[in-house]
Amino acid sequence: MIEIQDIENKSLQDIIDLLLDQKRQPFIIYVPKNTQQGFNNLQDITDDYATIAYCGELMNKVADKFSFTKISPQEHKSVKFLIETNKIEELAQTLLNISKGFNNIQDGEEGLFDEDMRQFLQDIEKKKTTPVCNYYFLTFLEYKELIKNSPKED
Repeated sequence: MIEIQDIENKSLQDIIDLLLDQKRQPFIIYVPKNTQQGFNNLQDITDDYATIAYCGELMNKVADKFSFTKISPQEHKSVKFLIETNKIEELAQTLLNISKGFNNIQDGEEGLFDEDMRQFLQDIEKKKTTPVCNYYFLTFLEYKELIKNSPKED
């Protein structure tokens, strides 16, 4: 089991070692869902679901088999991804890239995670691609619409 938010100050080799320590597949990867309806604002929930959808998309690209749990906006717990792959180094690189969207940016390094995620969301909205984690993408859209229709504060 690997928790993305715990990947801090780790190299590619460190993450390969974490994967190999699991000894069997599917690999269990947790991505935090940091928000909970009623405790967080709409924008934070929207951002959270966009991040989860994008993380799932990235992991699916290197997976032979891929699945995930669905966590509702009312729940506050991490999303569990199950990944089977023989591409250990590619999965490790993907996890390293995802961790940079959370807290694993090294000194002098710029994270492209947010920029790449925005492009991913735009590509889906323009129907250039279909999200693998459609539940998370649809929840993102739902909350984006709630923001659009909510009264503006002065």
